[in-house]
Amino acid sequence: MKKAVTNLYLTKVLLIVGISSGIILAPTVIYAGHANAVQINNSSKIHTINVEIKKYQRQLKKAKTKAVKKKLLSKINRLNKQVKQLKKDELKSNQSTTSAASSSSLQSSATSSDQLSVQASSQATSSVAQTESPDKQTYGFDFVNSNSIAPQSSFDPGNPDQLKVGDGAWLFSDNNLAIYTNLPDSEQPTSGTISNPNQYDHHLMYISDIQTNASQVKYAHIIDVSNPKQKVDVGWVILSQLRTAVSNANDLIRPTLSGSDIEAAISEVKRGAVESLNLIRVQHGLSVLVEDSDLTRVAQNRSKDIISSFSHYDSLGNPIAQQTEVAMGILGNNNRYNTDGENISIELNSKDFSNYMIGYQSNYSMTYADAGDSNWEHRENILSSNYSNYGIGVSYDAASNEFYIAYEFAGLN
Repeated sequence: MKKAVTNLYLTKVLLIVGISSGIILAPTVIYAGHANAVQINNSSKIHTINVEIKKYQRQLKKAKTKAVKKKLLSKINRLNKQVKQLKKDELKSNQSTTSAASSSSLQSSATSSDQLSVQASSQATSSVAQTESPDKQTYGFDFVNSNSIAPQSSFDPGNPDQLKVGDGAWLFSDNNLAIYTNLPDSEQPTSGTISNPNQYDHHLMYISDIQTNASQVKYAHIIDVSNPKQKVDVGWVILSQLRTAVSNANDLIRPTLSGSDIEAAISEVKRGAVESLNLIRVQHGLSVLVEDSDLTRVAQNRSKDIISSFSHYDSLGNPIAQQTEVAMGILGNNNRYNTDGENISIELNSKDFSNYMIGYQSNYSMTYADAGDSNWEHRENILSSNYSNYGIGVSYDAASNEFYIAYEFAGLN
């Protein structure tokens, strides 16, 4: 969500730029299987609710009083909870249909074998059908053995799971992700997107093509095979949002961390986040940001806050980080900074990524995977020339097995 805030009691305008509230979120419970009526109905409901959420978010940007802000935030939070529950119901539906899909595939395979036994062995198509696995016949690819899942030794942020044409993949989406009808020709196109991309969130895809566009961003052309009997040509999506196809996507998740492993993991996640932030800036001709210990302290507290309330604002609609920085005396007239912004993200503790990769992909996704018309301004914060300093905080929540990352940006202009 875009947010420009003027601090009225300062004689000089204090602009809070690009406070963004998108979620880079992969689900913690995902199941392979057929799409069904429940999924279709839920996708439609989710789309309708997301339209409402964006409407209230636009109103929140224009709200003048705390009472109005509080009322709008209450509506947004209530609708977000509805979306979360609908997605949970959809995932449960996937679980119940997985065994049915596998059983159907096996039965189909057995029937084919019986028929083939009475056909001439010289028929090439019959020979291929006999040797293909049930999954290959059903989905067009074989699922990857979950025991083989590990971070790639050669890390490519544009294709972290090193997927190729003909592979299957899970699409981990969120409200920001765009799907395009044609291969985009720029880093962040603002047109050519399909409507309601959220309907494909958490769906199983077949990769029919991979291309690197003129801006050197990798995209995949995907076909939705969640329902093998009704495959859907979806379009082009940024390749980094696709993850290895295992039959149960829960197998992409590491066991819950504990003890000293948590601190070690957090340290690596932060290292990846810092390095990707400054590398992306340098690649775009911008200066590197310098860490400010005060901003880091704010960011660390914010990373803890967002575990229970994933928002930039308090219950009255005030930007939490901005208020804290003003109270600390580092933001405002005659202070260290007069401009600031914040990005927040949630990252799954996924075993196909190293902890470093988890932090790195947080920034990469916010820079390249957000739809150009999403208005979250993640990308704008990362690539802003108004900022000179940063603070990054990382917290881990064992209950959800996810990392929560807060980025604080500030500058003097």
